[in-house]
Amino acid sequence: MIIASTEVEDAVHHYWNVFASKAREELRRLYAENASVFGSSSKRLEPVRLAWVRRDREYMASPARMKVEVSNIEVEVISDDAALAAYNMSFEAMQKSIVSTTGGRIGHEHLANARVTHLFIRHSDGSLKIMHEHISAPVD
Repeated sequence: MIIASTEVEDAVHHYWNVFASKAREELRRLYAENASVFGSSSKRLEPVRLAWVRRDREYMASPARMKVEVSNIEVEVISDDAALAAYNMSFEAMQKSIVSTTGGRIGHEHLANARVTHLFIRHSDGSLKIMHEHISAPVD
């Protein structure tokens, strides 16, 4: 089944709704098992399993409340079973857990006009899975 642009756009919106609702297990199911992630604060590419641990600690297991808005979604269908979505995002996390060498604390995170790229692949069950994720924020 060929991937449609509207299907990818729906997958992007669904991903961020799941993330903001802190649905841990559903969020994990949206990624391919061997996915890679370049997060907004990452210094290197990471396997998705490592990103899950960090996000679980910082967002899912903390009192964090999140607000996400996506815009300007551009979809490029690469093949019958792969598509790239590139878009802008505004992300705000209130009461996010921040872990440092001096201990844990609660903080606030705001990304205005972040750039996001998701590579989606068609999984054997017919669903779209994230194979690669890259989030970056403009440098002020």
